[in-house]
Amino acid sequence: MDSFRRFQDDDYKNWIKTTMGLNCLKTRLGGFLEHETETYHDHLRNKVNANKGDLCTTQCNLKKWMPRPKQVPQVCEVCEPWRDEIWANHSFKGGQVYWNNSKPYLWPTKKWEVAKVYMPRGNMDHTAVDQFDISAFLNLMTQCSYFAKFVKSKTLITQVTNVRNQVMHSADFRVEKRELESYLGRIKDLGQALKTHYPKFSELTEEIEQLQNTDFSFIMSCVGKKIVLAADKIPESMLKLQNFLSLEQQILKEKLECLSQRYEEDRETALTLEELQCVRVFLEGNNDLQKSLAPQWERLTEVQERVDTLTFRVDTLEMNTRTHAVCFSDPEFSTDILKYKNHLYEEARRQGWPEPVFSEIKEALGYRGRVQVRGQTFEGVQVCPKSKTAHQEVAKLALSQLAKDCASLSELANDTEEGEASSSQTDQPQSLSCTGPVFFGSVTVVLKTDITSGEGHSGMTEAVQSAYKKLALLLDLPESASSYKDVVLEHCHTRDVPPPEEAVQSDAEEKTYQCTLRFTGPITFYVPEGSSKKKQACQQAAKVALQRLSGVLGSKEVMGGNYVSTLKELLEAQTPQLDKPAYDVTDRGRGAGEVTERGEWRNVEG
Repeated sequence: MDSFRRFQDDDYKNWIKTTMGLNCLKTRLGGFLEHETETYHDHLRNKVNANKGDLCTTQCNLKKWMPRPKQVPQVCEVCEPWRDEIWANHSFKGGQVYWNNSKPYLWPTKKWEVAKVYMPRGNMDHTAVDQFDISAFLNLMTQCSYFAKFVKSKTLITQVTNVRNQVMHSADFRVEKRELESYLGRIKDLGQALKTHYPKFSELTEEIEQLQNTDFSFIMSCVGKKIVLAADKIPESMLKLQNFLSLEQQILKEKLECLSQRYEEDRETALTLEELQCVRVFLEGNNDLQKSLAPQWERLTEVQERVDTLTFRVDTLEMNTRTHAVCFSDPEFSTDILKYKNHLYEEARRQGWPEPVFSEIKEALGYRGRVQVRGQTFEGVQVCPKSKTAHQEVAKLALSQLAKDCASLSELANDTEEGEASSSQTDQPQSLSCTGPVFFGSVTVVLKTDITSGEGHSGMTEAVQSAYKKLALLLDLPESASSYKDVVLEHCHTRDVPPPEEAVQSDAEEKTYQCTLRFTGPITFYVPEGSSKKKQACQQAAKVALQRLSGVLGSKEVMGGNYVSTLKELLEAQTPQLDKPAYDVTDRGRGAGEVTERGEWRNVEG
């Protein structure tokens, strides 16, 4: 039946297995964190001497607090010691801390109001453990220093966070077989690390392995059968199907809500029109989901339409407002100011370029805007009192410069059609058609990471191959008919990287074996596409490194398109802390040529 056609797609079944694996982990994390968050809350209560009975009488509320890096909100004298202790135990003081998730006046009495400060935005209304998703749990364990004692390396948590982001932020509901093995392996590794602190994690490995081997044949065998309403007459297979489909709908609802939140809160990371269409096609192809997921789909499309309507209104205003120069610090011209950023977004959409990425530079007197668009980075010439105004000023500059460099924006569209830009590669640097230098970047990262095969291998060779398989998947190496060890060693040889150090251990009776690989050495990542500025070339090199090393370093939200800063922070967060990455930028001029995988410049005959 068309209603269940998705279960004929192996990659969709792999996606479901991954999300259900995360759900198995979440269930156990919920029980673990219910207890440990209570313990942490008691610890804070003793630290601030809250037992003396002081309560907040002003009902401090941070609903309108705007998260700012390295800043804490103002609260009353009763809430202040709680704020200071929560802040002292926060491991991400250099970035945004979502204080407005919580209600300070409830800190002395409600443990989850404290815990929500360590979670990402969107958890403001949650008050009980079963209301939080796995992202909230993982962020709590990463950001709160109290939980550092339970997991020796944050990498285990960041790797699972990366799995969650990959499956929930994508639009195609698909996971390849190789990715499935890697993803479920990371989930099991975190469970193994926590089982000594919470016995129920001991069952996680077996449950996930059963899930991985499930072929979902019971679904197709039950399709079309009539379900009797009396509970005692429902066959066991039908009950199993009902429970499975209920869990599937719960997962899909969470995914659509996650996509809506991304669209509403940060347009620069939201779905493209093509990705939105991908979700629509999936739902239209599975009739049984359309009704159950209708509210979530309507919300997603409603948010997207609201953004498009705003863009249309701004374009209409642009046609009717003054055409003279705008003073960017004067609120009188707010309607004029609105148009430039939206017009740049719209122009990028029409031309098929990647969406512009805006950020700002904090200076003594305000903000200077920055935008990355079509492989180029533009910086504002004015310092503006607000970051939004700075974005508008640099958007105007970018529109003007793009038109000037290439005679007209229509000529840029022709370049796009000739293959210099692609809407299917939304975040890649583009080849430039205008005259000027072209810079090619690379970054070298020195890794120090241990890869463990896991326990229970019956032979030494099996344990070694298992460890090399994990390392090959983390380094994103292609599948090969050769052994995983051969693939990894060939990779190290061709890139002049020291081979991993092997350490094999066995139990007392030498019946089971475990292998640990210590992978240490420099890896250089090159970007074959050129950029118009050196800084952009470095950003693109850092982005490639983040993509290739996500399985080793974990993942982290990239703020304002600053991949260089994100890579640096992830390296510093490793245990032991890794060295800073080294960047190299080469100006190849405008001659015909290309950069090979190893970064060597090769001329190409016309």
